[in-house]
Amino acid sequence: MKRFLSKIKPYSVFLLFFIAVLMFFPENLSKSAESDRNAIITTVGVDKVDDKFSVTFLSFTPTASKEFVEVYDVVSEEADSLSEALRKMELSLGKVVEFYHTENLLIGSEAQDDIVEILDYFVKEKTLAFSSVLVGTEGSAKEFLTKVHEKNENPSNVITELMIYDSKYIYFNKPTIEVFFSGYYSDMKSSFIGTLQLNEEEASQENQQGGGDSESESKTSRKIIKNTGEIRLFKDGQMVYKMTPQEVTGLNWFQKNITEGYIKTQQDGKVKVYHMDNKSINQKVTMEDNQPIYKLNLVVNIDKQELDDGKEKHIEVNKLSNEEKELIKESIKSEIKSSIDRIVEYKVDVIDLYDKFYRDERRKFKKFLDTLQNKDDFLEKVIFDIQIDLLGD
Repeated sequence: MKRFLSKIKPYSVFLLFFIAVLMFFPENLSKSAESDRNAIITTVGVDKVDDKFSVTFLSFTPTASKEFVEVYDVVSEEADSLSEALRKMELSLGKVVEFYHTENLLIGSEAQDDIVEILDYFVKEKTLAFSSVLVGTEGSAKEFLTKVHEKNENPSNVITELMIYDSKYIYFNKPTIEVFFSGYYSDMKSSFIGTLQLNEEEASQENQQGGGDSESESKTSRKIIKNTGEIRLFKDGQMVYKMTPQEVTGLNWFQKNITEGYIKTQQDGKVKVYHMDNKSINQKVTMEDNQPIYKLNLVVNIDKQELDDGKEKHIEVNKLSNEEKELIKESIKSEIKSSIDRIVEYKVDVIDLYDKFYRDERRKFKKFLDTLQNKDDFLEKVIFDIQIDLLGD
């Protein structure tokens, strides 16, 4: 026996591996694929219909094919609670519903007052990722997903890509579940969500035209969705105001990451549009005589002017008249003021002024807060000192 063991000792690792393969390989062969057991959900839509929750899934089905084609299905169920709606969904699909691959959560307009309950359920109970994009829809999320699914081969990616682009060029922050919760659990309980809607005019034109080659259909499919440029402000989990695109643009002046945009001036009925290709900002908060002061210094680079025929011409700021320069500055200040007026009116601190004061002037700021009956009123007391310079002036 010892002689036998000494002979097989050099091969012991190989023998152990061989035994393990014999034990587990047949079992693994008999197992079904994960996609046969679990539904792959890429986008979730939630609506409220007559006090009931309607949940819509955009599910991905892996399909064997010579060409890589992604197959999506739209399924929907309605129930008194979210958990019951998901149970009905699992019975309908014949699969376990998991959210490991979910990229987007869409909240229909009628369900947005229940947004905290919805997020709590999907994040805490169903482990939906904090990085998932959070989107509000004009109207029904179910109708939105159904129409987008009809016109796009990969509808989830279309929604995600559009919102990521918008977070760079339209919104002042990333529209994710994490950002919403961060604002909701902050001292000011202030959050926002972006808004998408169906481009019904484009959809109607496509239906009338019909047919067309696949390439042209692919190019027009994304036009089915459009960003309104609006955002919805939430205070303590309740929607309080829908910001216009102009007011959203005003908030963007506070953000370093948004460096491009257009500035419109108007005088004597004549409109001029200038292109900003860069900007730098310097922000500072101070407490002077128990008064919170927010200072914003903007340096804006203007490189082009849009002409009446839609073309653009390059310009040099130092060659603009003083009147033109002042009109540009006043236009920027007007946008900033309109956005400040709204966040002050609805006490929604989506630009995190409270945190800035608390971080940089903690002792004096806490003393100031003690003089207020409600700390939410602090925005009304802030003095906004806005200074704007044009690069090259």
